Amino acid sequence: RTAHGSSLSPGMHAALFARAGRLDEAVAALRIAASIDFDDLSQTGAGGVHLAAMGGVWQALAYGFLGARPRGAVLAIDPVLPQEWSQLDIHIQFRGVELGLRVEPDAVIVNASAELDIAIDGRLVTCPAGETRVQRAKAR
Repeated sequence: RTAHGSSLSPGMHAALFARAGRLDEAVAALRIAASIDFDDLSQTGAGGVHLAAMGGVWQALAYGFLGARPRGAVLAIDPVLPQEWSQLDIHIQFRGVELGLRVEPDAVIVNASAELDIAIDGRLVTCPAGETRVQRAKAR
């Protein structure tokens, strides 16, 4: 329970709500985090932008909705996609490999700069350099 007095709070709540499967609350918190500067919610816009809040939005998407976690040499992702989203696209780097990840309701598309093992929905997949489409074991 929080009043979100900090500009960092909504992004972290969005990530945690997403991981807990509480997607309506996750999306609501993400909207607050994304609009802190656009709508000047803290009424401090004249002092500059909230870079940490912007980072919180990215973390909510990467760690919350994508469910990205390092597991040794393996990148584990356990995505949750809100029903109103058709896809989620994220670009990250893991162990020196650049990755474009697109989550769709029934698949994850991985575009990797080099071969990498990724656990998708708990299933280990070796993704070669280039594009790999992986059917989701479970759409959540």
